[in-house]
Amino acid sequence: MTSSAERFGDDFGAERMWGLKELAYPDPVPFLPLTPGWWVLAAVLFLFACYLFWWAKQHRQRNAYRRSGIAHLRHLSASKDNLDQLPFILRKAALVAYPRADVASLSGEAWRQWLNQSAGREVFSEAQASMLDVLAYQSGGNSRVAAADADRLLHAGISWMRLHRA
Repeated sequence: MTSSAERFGDDFGAERMWGLKELAYPDPVPFLPLTPGWWVLAAVLFLFACYLFWWAKQHRQRNAYRRSGIAHLRHLSASKDNLDQLPFILRKAALVAYPRADVASLSGEAWRQWLNQSAGREVFSEAQASMLDVLAYQSGGNSRVAAADADRLLHAGISWMRLHRA
C-alpha cells in the first residue's frame, strides 16, 4: 500500500491552500445577560424568594406553640404518669392562639364546645370533656382515667393541636 504522499508528492494540494486565511472565532458568549429585562426578572425572582423565606419563618414562629404542645402531649402519651397536665397544656395552647377574654373563663361543656368549634369538627366527646374536668379539678384524677380512655384523650388533644385555626 502506498501513501498519498508517495503517490502525489508532499506538496499535493498545497497550491489550493495559498491565500486562505483562518476563520475568526465568534466572540465568547457572556455569562451574564446584557438586556435589562433579564435583570428585572432576576430582581423580581430574588424578591419573591425573600418574601417566601420571610413568610415561612413567620409561619414557623406562629406555630411554635403547636409543636411544643404536641411534643408535651406525646411525652405524656409515652409516660402516662402526668396525665393530669393534659388540660393545662390544652389551655396554655388556647391562650397563646386566641384572646384571653375568649378562652380563660371557659369550663365544662362550654370549654368542650369551644375546643370542637375551634378545631372545626368534633374532637372531644362529652365523656372526654368530663375526663378533662376530672384531670384538671380533682386531685388524683390521673388514677380515675382508664388507660384506653387516656389514649383516646391524648389522641384527641393531639388532634386538636393540629386542627385548630388560630
